[in-house]
Amino acid sequence: MKFIFSCFLFVSLNGVCQITNYKDVAVIVNLNSEISQSIGNHFKTARNIPAQNMIYVDGPTNEIIDSVQFVQIKNQIENYLINNNLKDSINYFVTTKGVPLKVGNNCVFDSDPEMSCASFDSEIGLILGDYSSFIGKSGSIQNPYYRNTAHFSRAIFGF
Repeated sequence: MKFIFSCFLFVSLNGVCQITNYKDVAVIVNLNSEISQSIGNHFKTARNIPAQNMIYVDGPTNEIIDSVQFVQIKNQIENYLINNNLKDSINYFVTTKGVPLKVGNNCVFDSDPEMSCASFDSEIGLILGDYSSFIGKSGSIQNPYYRNTAHFSRAIFGF
């Protein structure tokens, strides 16, 4: 009886695992960080991320970067998405340790709301979408997905 239950549980859990699909996830890995590469490779294997969804960038490993450095990384990501026909199929970005966390120019966070400070992943989430003109701008925009319970889609929500 225990064997039958174990087999049923395995088949049930295995079926649930197959429902989860990471084909719309891109993982951003910094080539200048060993830990970023290690985490990226582990995540790719553990979540069965398609090889073409692995985006390798050449950028600084600092936690905070300036807008010039951000634009260099942003351009690499945009070019990769366009050149690999992923622009409209990626809904989620996963960043790894070793990829910057913040973007700002001489920015002291929480001191001046008008200064152009942002999280790296928030800015990246806007690329090649309806809100790309807001990248690097001061202030904020209202998240169109806020309090929404529908499955997220870049095509529907524009970012």
